[in-house]
Amino acid sequence: MKILIVSYELWDGVTNGGNVLSNIFDGFDGEFAQIFCVSGTPYNKVCKRYFQITDQMVIHREKMGRELVFDDYPANIEGANPKGDTRRTVTYFRSSLMLLREMAWSVSKWKTKELEKFILDFKPDVIFAPCNPIPHVLKIQRYVKKIAKCPMISYVYDDIYSLKKFSLSPVYWLNHFINRKHIRRVFKDYDFVFTMTEKQKSEYERYFKRPMGILRKSGSFENEPRTNIAYPVKLIYAGGVYINRWKVLKEVKNALAKINKEGKKAELHIYTANKVSKRQEKAMADGDNSFLHSAVSTEELKELYKNSHIALHVEAFSLKSRLDTRLSFSTKIVDCLESGCAVVAIGPKGQAGIEYLRENGAAVCISSKKEILKEISKLINSFDIIKEYAIFAEDFGKREHIKKNNKERLDKLFKDMT
Repeated sequence: MKILIVSYELWDGVTNGGNVLSNIFDGFDGEFAQIFCVSGTPYNKVCKRYFQITDQMVIHREKMGRELVFDDYPANIEGANPKGDTRRTVTYFRSSLMLLREMAWSVSKWKTKELEKFILDFKPDVIFAPCNPIPHVLKIQRYVKKIAKCPMISYVYDDIYSLKKFSLSPVYWLNHFINRKHIRRVFKDYDFVFTMTEKQKSEYERYFKRPMGILRKSGSFENEPRTNIAYPVKLIYAGGVYINRWKVLKEVKNALAKINKEGKKAELHIYTANKVSKRQEKAMADGDNSFLHSAVSTEELKELYKNSHIALHVEAFSLKSRLDTRLSFSTKIVDCLESGCAVVAIGPKGQAGIEYLRENGAAVCISSKKEILKEISKLINSFDIIKEYAIFAEDFGKREHIKKNNKERLDKLFKDMT
């Protein structure tokens, strides 16, 4: 079976979107190609053939699109290394820049003979097209389906459509309504859509009347639950610090500073590819209780988890952040569950991912900033609780997130579609 991925993301081992693609398709019986829309070089063990179109090509009026073909999988090539998502946690005038970017794409000639040839030469049986609120990517997905004349399956991770948002910026709302228009159009071309949460599936079925299902990230669960614990207890957070997550990590750092007043009992290590301001770096990491590191590959992260005791997942408490992430199921949740560590999830009540962990007893869930010091102190002062929750996380992950189950579900759907 030939599967053509049409996405915004760079398929690597660090960025969220690239990580998800590898998680879904690693070991899948098929031949792959990808069309993607960012700069950088792929890094994975699944796909060797690509077509890249970037903002820089549009803005600088360069040749639109280039084909990349590797003799071996990019991750196997000596010297290759994933660089990850380097977006800033705060981007000033972001909404205005997005509008300008889409205007540039709308007058560019991206429908090239080279792109058409790439699609026709590959002859996909199925298109897999994650849905992001980026109009030019959604236009490319619709174009690819028109040329390829085959079923298109999508995956939506976050609430990119509803009006349950908060912003005082007119430009933000202009962007959102433009994105909604393109999302409505592309959904008509999706033959099936996956979400990560039941709540989002229910809402989006009402919006779009398309067949939908649940597909969450899976794991190998090879790490044994961490039972060899000693001071200092190591907490690890790996992922984005945008959407105000850095503010929650600041509260964790402050809690550890109080816990460590009478001796070093715990430390937090943060791994992120995001560019952060000096203010944000100082807020999250003081070099004593909390430390900030660059992002690492999936393989390196698994090794880091082996030397840690508590895996953190956080979502921010501000109104805007709560609305932005209310339906989201962070891919980092499954990374935490398979880490072998006890899992601590900090974020507002009602947030889909955190409620999932709470309902299934898979993590220590903290629902307010006031509870952070109290709940983390309990863990740091009781190795038995850490061990207990490490076992809970491992057992639950093995029941609900084994890779074999996702592969069987996808394989059946793809075969039914073709």
